[in-house]
Amino acid sequence: MSERVLPKLSRLVKVPLRKVWNDEARLFTPWLELEENLDLLAESLGLPALRQKAREHSIGRFSADLICQIADTSDHLLIENQIEMSDHGHLGQLMTYLAGLEAQGLRIRYVVWLAEDFRDEHREAIEWLNQRLDSQIGFFACRIEVWQIGQSDERAPRFDVLVEPSQIAPVPSRSSRRAEPEGPDVDRVAYWGAFSNLLRLRNLPVKIRDEPPRIGYYTFTLNAKLGIYLYVYREVATQKIGVYVSLIGVTPLPRVIFERWALEKASVDAEYGGALDWREIDVDKNYRIQVPPVSGDPSNEADWPRQHGWLVDQLERLYRVIEPRVRALPTREELLETAPAAGLG
Repeated sequence: MSERVLPKLSRLVKVPLRKVWNDEARLFTPWLELEENLDLLAESLGLPALRQKAREHSIGRFSADLICQIADTSDHLLIENQIEMSDHGHLGQLMTYLAGLEAQGLRIRYVVWLAEDFRDEHREAIEWLNQRLDSQIGFFACRIEVWQIGQSDERAPRFDVLVEPSQIAPVPSRSSRRAEPEGPDVDRVAYWGAFSNLLRLRNLPVKIRDEPPRIGYYTFTLNAKLGIYLYVYREVATQKIGVYVSLIGVTPLPRVIFERWALEKASVDAEYGGALDWREIDVDKNYRIQVPPVSGDPSNEADWPRQHGWLVDQLERLYRVIEPRVRALPTREELLETAPAAGLG
């Protein structure tokens, strides 16, 4: 009998942030604004891609660390960095920056407070802000970590979201300075406005936005912490409309959930009432369970009732199948324990 060869595995070691970046403004913020790192942050938050707009943006005598634009929208995200334990000073800075940016006419949809860790009082403060302002602006408390493998020089960052808004979707704020939609935005707002009206009539238990999106898709959050969303979309170029479940988040969490559900593929398809398209978009990072799209010209307003009726029907069918499975999932930490490479990118 041949002797079994067991794998040799190293241990992950957490690295103090000050050993990686000893200067917040000169080292950490420039590192964060690199595209690959903003992509990792966006995945962790469950948001579309982020693109740097301004660093150390002047607000009176103060400067906001980083302002990013959310892809395919006119909405922005404000980042406040702190490579140490959260404190009152940075919480106050966030409020000062928000007031100043609104006075400058810049629409901020989300605020991300990054810190090495958060005191309970500050987590509770962010939760309190979300409870009262979630329809206008969403707040994240996000822990930044760095891990290395044993004694090697290889290190990897990890963003751990501790507090998030209940609705993760790029929606416009209700600022008095909000610009009116222009060009293609007018058509999208009208399209999704009519879709929202039908959704209200059907009384499906999803959160409907106060204002229709100005982009080509409408997002519904099923579980932001696990990165699970429902997308309804329209494509003018291909004249297609469709609905899908999106799994996107901290690597390899999307794969772990996708593979878990794929074990029930036959049951999921049967409950939905047809064959769904189970698709890997990006290894470990992005997966979809998609309803086969149908033809539909979004520019043909006369056809909107048919398109919206089909979209709402598919959304409801997919929601009824997936939502119970979302509720049955273990915690993010328990899911990641089944994938030892989690957090190493």
